[in-house]
Amino acid sequence: MRPLVPASVLLAVTFVPFLVNDFAAFYDDVVRYNAGGAAWTYPISGMGFSALLLWLGIIEYRQADFPFAAIEIAVAVPVALWWFRRIWRDPTIANLLTGYAITLLAFLFFGRYFQGNYLGYILAVATPVPFLLREAHASVRVRRRRERRVLVAPPVPAEPAPFLVAPQTQPEAIAEPTPALE
Repeated sequence: MRPLVPASVLLAVTFVPFLVNDFAAFYDDVVRYNAGGAAWTYPISGMGFSALLLWLGIIEYRQADFPFAAIEIAVAVPVALWWFRRIWRDPTIANLLTGYAITLLAFLFFGRYFQGNYLGYILAVATPVPFLLREAHASVRVRRRRERRVLVAPPVPAEPAPFLVAPQTQPEAIAEPTPALE
């Protein structure tokens, strides 16, 4: 909790002057410019769905407004919910990384811009998944082998093995100590 205090102070010192000066301009510049809807929006660029719509002529020019947020939410939310359900049933790191990568791909691909570095990051997140799956399958195979050994193991005898049994002999009589010579 202690690190939150300096982080919050730094965040407040950075943002509050702009929010106090002109909140509407701050919101327009930070949110609406990137998402669309500002007087002059961020140009469509990259290789995603927006570039396809621009190439097909559905969007007339790069700065035109288009409801990308609605498409992003409509695509990414069902994907995220499906992966949450899958992670809930099988909570593995491989499922977590796969769900995150696919949900992020669904969200970013249908946004206003989708750059190559976004795809690089998504691939970097997904890279360990095949290795994690192989490791998980190997551990399942080992576990199944152990379970089979337990199932086909010979029955345990009711009496312990003779080498584990203590000898049944009677202890010899203890000789009395001899008195010391004076």
